Amino acid sequence: MARSTASVPANIAEGHARGITMNDFADFLSIAKGSLMERETCLMLVARLNYLNPEQANPTTLCQINEITKVLTSLSHRILNTP
Repeated sequence: MARSTASVPANIAEGHARGITMNDFADFLSIAKGSLMERETCLMLVARLNYLNPEQANPTTLCQINEITKVLTSLSHRILNTP
């Protein structure tokens, strides 16, 4: 889970720092979003398998993942639709 979590900002930073085309940057945002979905899946899985107690399986975290997903999607759409 730590690897997928670290991958989100790392891919955003890498895509931005490369100074490549906006389409390429959008690809990095897509990869970041995929890593975020991987994190969400792992969190839901460990909660269902009772590897976490209720305090650790915080539903706020899933809401935050949902919000970050929306931000990444919105940013990607803006980048791809900017002339």
